Amino acid sequence: MEKTTAEEKQGLPLRIFRSATATEYEKRVIAHSDIMFSLKCVIRLRDLNKNDDSDQLFREALWDAAVIRLLSIFDGPKGLKKKDILDNLPEGAREAFQFFDNYRNKHIAHKVNPIEQVKAGIILSDENSSKRKVLAVGHLLSKDASFADPSFVGSLGKFAEVLRVQIEKEIKTLEELVLQEAKERPIQNFYRLPPLRIVFGESGHLRKGMT
Repeated sequence: MEKTTAEEKQGLPLRIFRSATATEYEKRVIAHSDIMFSLKCVIRLRDLNKNDDSDQLFREALWDAAVIRLLSIFDGPKGLKKKDILDNLPEGAREAFQFFDNYRNKHIAHKVNPIEQVKAGIILSDENSSKRKVLAVGHLLSKDASFADPSFVGSLGKFAEVLRVQIEKEIKTLEELVLQEAKERPIQNFYRLPPLRIVFGESGHLRKGMT
């Protein structure tokens, strides 16, 4: 099959193509972007964890972002179907997904775990002081620190990597199928279409006039 190089593709007409196969292709392109973001977070976190003086806030933020974005590829109407993907991953990947999905739900999205606790208390003057009294309010706080655990970070990285490999395989397969489908349709119909562009619909999360 004759291939078109990236240089040759630049400046050529780009038109929309709609089909069930194209929709699945689009989902995987979005998923791949999220997986690569997660992998970059994990790589940066591994480096920072080697330095005891590195910013803990930054490390925790990288960890939360990596977990959330990686698991998000299965969320919502544009998400991938878990079974379709997990069934094609190496042994142990399904267990890794279940673990991190549960971790995201109980440790990041919602605080329903026994690790993160806070206990209120009062600070008293020394019991041997001449006048015993309540001085102030204090507390004890325990938080999840999985971002600093090499085994946790390593496991997330391995899961993200096998996802990346599988999604890239599926993107390549779907790309070939979309190309085949497109070649079977009348070519003149494509040239009549306007250039491909992305249009954002009305959303309560976006304000008109934003730049």
